Amino acid sequence: MGHKWVINGSMRQKRGASLLKVSKDTSLGELSKLSSLGLIDKKGVGRGIYYVIK
Repeated sequence: MGHKWVINGSMRQKRGASLLKVSKDTSLGELSKLSSLGLIDKKGVGRGIYYVIK
C-alpha cells in the first residue's frame, strides 16, 4: 500500500482505489483480502468503514 498508508494510519475504500489506481470494487476486494489475512483491521459500519494496520 505504500508509505501514505503508514503515515495516515488508516484508509477508506476510496483512498485505497486512488492509491492503487484501481476501481473502488477492486480496492474493496484487496482490502478485504488483507483483512482476512489478519494484516489489517476493519473498523466502523456502513459508509464509515475504514481499515487500519494491525
